[in-house]
Amino acid sequence: ELMFLLTGGVSLKSAEKNPDPTWLQDKSWEEICRASEFPAFKELREHFCEHITEWQKIYDSKEPHNAKFPVPMNEKLNELQKIIILRCLRPDKITPAITNYVTDKLGKKFVEPPPFDLTKSYLDSNCNIPLIFVLS
Repeated sequence: ELMFLLTGGVSLKSAEKNPDPTWLQDKSWEEICRASEFPAFKELREHFCEHITEWQKIYDSKEPHNAKFPVPMNEKLNELQKIIILRCLRPDKITPAITNYVTDKLGKKFVEPPPFDLTKSYLDSNCNIPLIFVLS
């Protein structure tokens, strides 16, 4: 599942026909079909076709990473598996979803950058170890 999250999976066989190409991209549908090959997602393809309007609401949402999935997927899948489905539908929202995941599992300190301390940085530098600032 982790490799699928990172790569989107690879498959040689073509996916079934896209149930609603007006909003669902073919690439997304193909990834949903590939995800269905995992035991946790074996019902996903059929569920997706039966509840297409509910999935479209998640797709159209401004914050799909915070949306509840249609029942029973919302209760059945763990957080990482929900991120996999989100990757299929809205890959642009993976970063906030993973930020939420890390915050829930490890804490907020792992997603917030530490405050910059110029004095401490200056003390770590010398004539052979300069401070370099990259301005964006």
